[in-house]
Amino acid sequence: MEEEVPLGLEIIGKCVEQNMMGRRPFKIQKVIFSSILRMVVGYLFLTCLFLTVIQENDVLNIFFDVLALEFVEKLDDILHSLLKRVSILLNCVVHLTCVLVSTYSCASFRDSLAKH
Repeated sequence: MEEEVPLGLEIIGKCVEQNMMGRRPFKIQKVIFSSILRMVVGYLFLTCLFLTVIQENDVLNIFFDVLALEFVEKLDDILHSLLKRVSILLNCVVHLTCVLVSTYSCASFRDSLAKH
């Protein structure tokens, strides 16, 4: 998580560089907004780490608390990538079903899946 701050700054720099070259593959506002959010997450992690170090008296407890913070971060990343893959797979199954069945109700079926 501590690498989020320099990564956010690097992404903003690359976006500005691409914009100056005349290439605009992404909207600059969206890139800067997502990079700022990335930096906020990095600063929040560093703040939690700082507060953990201040509150603990024993070095071993600090080590375990930092490991717990990083474990939760990894679980979050794994859950996000898993849900993204399931969403892509579900969209592929819906599209394949609509192509095979070729009925007019595919749009309503897809809408009902999106609500869940």
